[in-house]
Amino acid sequence: MNELEDIKSRFSGKLDTRISQHEQRTQAELADLQAKLMREFKANLPPDMEQRSQRLMQDWPAASLGKYLMVDISSTDPLREMDEAFISVFNLADWYPPEQMRSPTKYCETLDDFIRPGLEMFNFSPEHRERIIQEKILQYEQKKGLKGVYLSGKGAFINGWEFTRGQKITPRQAFEQPGELQEEILRTVAHEKYGHGFLSDYSTLGEISNRLGLKRQAIAHKFDLQITDDITSSLRAQQEQIILHVSLILEEGWATWIGDSLKSLKTTSASHPHFNPKDVLLGLEKASLRIPQLQEILNNIKFAFICLFDWEMDFSNTQGFDRLLFDAIHILENIPQKVDDFLYHNFLGMPIRYVIGELLLTQAEQNLGTTCLPFAALIAANVTFDFEKIGLADLEILLSSDPNLNPDYRLAALSRMQLEEKGDVIAMARQAYSNFSFSIPQELK
Repeated sequence: MNELEDIKSRFSGKLDTRISQHEQRTQAELADLQAKLMREFKANLPPDMEQRSQRLMQDWPAASLGKYLMVDISSTDPLREMDEAFISVFNLADWYPPEQMRSPTKYCETLDDFIRPGLEMFNFSPEHRERIIQEKILQYEQKKGLKGVYLSGKGAFINGWEFTRGQKITPRQAFEQPGELQEEILRTVAHEKYGHGFLSDYSTLGEISNRLGLKRQAIAHKFDLQITDDITSSLRAQQEQIILHVSLILEEGWATWIGDSLKSLKTTSASHPHFNPKDVLLGLEKASLRIPQLQEILNNIKFAFICLFDWEMDFSNTQGFDRLLFDAIHILENIPQKVDDFLYHNFLGMPIRYVIGELLLTQAEQNLGTTCLPFAALIAANVTFDFEKIGLADLEILLSSDPNLNPDYRLAALSRMQLEEKGDVIAMARQAYSNFSFSIPQELK
């Protein structure tokens, strides 16, 4: 080895060591931050908690959803009709340019068609990309995979192959023939495009996340891709996980609500919402019989449900109302995975935070009116951080100490507001600022 090669070798070794040390430090810091965010929390339980929780075991008030939102989109060109229904039902053009809601929706009949667009967002070599695509196809064939995804700047992609797995019907037939499969496909379109896509393209948090590549990290996580091969990507991945932790109830709650609302129906009866607090509390009671040492967790979740969903209690004049709601959201954001898994497989059929989010949107629908809901979601997501300057530790401190920077908390607070005139978007925005000092998108002022 000549002198130049020796220098190169030593430098390369030092660089590899530095990179490895940085990765170890950042992983340790992330683990510490996650431990703080998910710390054990013991609620200050009210003495009459059982009496209050019994109220939640009663029937959930019927949704106020009007028939006009239940749009029959099973005729020709249903995706175009969904776009126009969303824009017109919520009067989107009165506040925001509606063109982004007309972005493409791609119904993919093969796994290659579904997987490839997501991988094209990353700087893989053509050979490496093809290897990954074939690996992902094999994985999807062996176990259930994504049914849909929204890619910012590209539109919604629906995995038609997944809907017909193991059935004697083609993806094209499933989409074109009226029936349960077609309704499930259209529900998935609404969930991805008007749920995740709407927040990604119109909210402040979505705009910043797209600009800094946080959404790109989220897509990589969904497709189980390893792309953190540099310091910036590693940092963005960690930021994305921390932000997702405090916004998942909002993100998935809104996507679930709109997915259940804007779909093809053959009847005029509303099937929305899927759940009520009673369903979750009954599931928790059953879970406590099978999972040891669950009683304290169950009590904390009951406390959180009282704060969020006890319709007979007026918290508006209660001192420390914001702290009560923030504590409740903190509990629900940190439900142990084993409890979530048990409820998912035995009672709910979806993660519990999706259910909680849909319940909050349904509560907001009752109190604010249906047409206010997408704009309530935008107000909840109207938070911003200087991601390029703030460190992970400072980000954790902000999110754990300031309720107004927590999108899930903002949604919970908005859901308990009462409007005199349901559906008045401007009145809702003004009241959100007056009651909670929430920052309001410029378009709604």
